[in-house]
Amino acid sequence: FVGNKQIQFGEKAVPEPGPGQLLLRVHANALCGSERPQFFDGTAVTPGHEAAGIVVVAGANTRTQVGTPGVVFLMDFCGTCRSCKLGFTNQCLQKRGDMGFNKDGGYGQYELIHESIFFPVPEEFSATEGTLLLDVMGTGGHAIDRCQLMRPHIESLLVLGAGPIGLGVLMMAKIIL
Repeated sequence: FVGNKQIQFGEKAVPEPGPGQLLLRVHANALCGSERPQFFDGTAVTPGHEAAGIVVVAGANTRTQVGTPGVVFLMDFCGTCRSCKLGFTNQCLQKRGDMGFNKDGGYGQYELIHESIFFPVPEEFSATEGTLLLDVMGTGGHAIDRCQLMRPHIESLLVLGAGPIGLGVLMMAKIIL
């Protein structure tokens, strides 16, 4: 995204994974309204924070096998700080970046990520379906989990709007509650 509502295609070198990193061949990436500022104002990084793909190279000290399909979490959390250990990875105290915002994301052919933010999905899921597990269903599930911290037995739920996130909240409510 070069700004002024313009998109240009270019070439970047295929990155090589280091220790703890995976290289994904991106097969799908959902569009998100949060990318609008990049579309209007431009960005130096490759956008895309809702990517799904297949691991093509696994760096040293990783457990994920080449050929594993999965999705990429937006925040490149450390996994070791107090917040991460409590399960609040969205509040990581040593966050390495945000995919597609300050680190190259899923609109490219390949995406280099830390293994900690890769979540395998069953092979029967298409890459497009896999992207739904991220912001659409993940945001809804996270919201319900947070509500349950204050009220463990949720009796009712009000969703104001039936866009992708609202529908994701309803789907996750059916699964979780």
